Amino acid sequence: MTKSGRSTVQRRFHRKHRERRPLPGMMLHIDGSHHQSFQDERWHDLIVILEDATSEIYYAQLAEEETTSAVKPTPQC
Repeated sequence: MTKSGRSTVQRRFHRKHRERRPLPGMMLHIDGSHHQSFQDERWHDLIVILEDATSEIYYAQLAEEETTSAVKPTPQC
């Protein structure tokens, strides 16, 4: 540790940089993150499906918890 309080250990990157896919439809990301509601004290998971090449959001939903059933499509009758 230096006098300024900084660590002398070099940090490694958390993830390697990856180029985006060249065409839409080649890769979708499904991600969930935990958020507290603005109106009350409840917590929800924000589930987002986004396209890698364009960053277009295909789907977003607040769910009580992040599960596979929260993002499964329901049959259209």
